[in-house]
Amino acid sequence: MPTDYSEIKEISDKFEPYLKLWQLVSEYELDKYDWQNGSFLKLNFITIDKKLNYLIRTNEILKEKFETEKNLQAVSICEKFLRSLDDFRSQAWLIQYLTIEVMVKKLNHWNELFNLCNIETQDFIHNISLSYLVELGFLSH
Repeated sequence: MPTDYSEIKEISDKFEPYLKLWQLVSEYELDKYDWQNGSFLKLNFITIDKKLNYLIRTNEILKEKFETEKNLQAVSICEKFLRSLDDFRSQAWLIQYLTIEVMVKKLNHWNELFNLCNIETQDFIHNISLSYLVELGFLSH
């Protein structure tokens, strides 16, 4: 007679939402690092926005599942994750407006932008990152 492993399936099903949350947060942290520290001009707002929407939707589904199970610790983690996503989204408008084709292809527009913002012109525009633009104060201009 074969051994019954139905309990493993039950445990696996219960563990699945926690694994999914772990994977979402891990994936986001890796992506966020690349988005903040990689070449700003290579960022694609549409791709990033779709990813953020997916993460938010999936997190919300998981949060509802944890609320149903009355798992307050997991709900709290989902809420913290959502705040982190919202924090990044508050910077995403820089990507949306400053990676349009004309800004990527005609780099002299960057010099004009830096001048308008009273920021010293940067000779290394290809290497500028989102975190550097935030550090320069672009979110407040």
